[in-house]
Amino acid sequence: MGPESPKRSTPRIQYQKRYNFVHRIGRRKIGKAAREREERTRAEIIDGEHIPYKNSFTVRQRLSHDPRRTPAMAAEESAALRACDDLKWSLIENGTHHWARDAPPAFRQLLDDSIASAKAYMHASPGASAEELHRHRRLVAGYAQLLEFAEQGVHVDASAAGENTLIWGGRRVNLRKFKQVFGF
Repeated sequence: MGPESPKRSTPRIQYQKRYNFVHRIGRRKIGKAAREREERTRAEIIDGEHIPYKNSFTVRQRLSHDPRRTPAMAAEESAALRACDDLKWSLIENGTHHWARDAPPAFRQLLDDSIASAKAYMHASPGASAEELHRHRRLVAGYAQLLEFAEQGVHVDASAAGENTLIWGGRRVNLRKFKQVFGF
């Protein structure tokens, strides 16, 4: 009984690798719905239907919506998201073949403008309300998140939106990371 030939073992090994990646999540306790969602995402990654991405500015817990987000913040964020989508599609329509080179500077400018606006507000009114400060943090974090996605590729933001992980979609901001990067 010698070892199997490489031709015969290759499909089995590929199946085992896929099975292990999809089904062996590695967490001790996880709910049934969360496990199914994670398995579906992992299967999409293997099948090439999902784009894995880095997302630094949101809280890592699934379904962690921001309880301090007001309807006014939601309206302002959706308008900003539409403006960023318009910018993205205008870059694509203008023949931007080098997305990684051309898109990040455009999103960086929006982020810099938002940071300047937030810092000007904080200096103008030192006793600023917590809600207004939170509004500025959410806007800056949303622009930073879109910049991070633009640096990773064209369709990463659509993949993140499909998973409901956008800050401007209602997710909470990771304040520890935000304060490390932006200082307020």
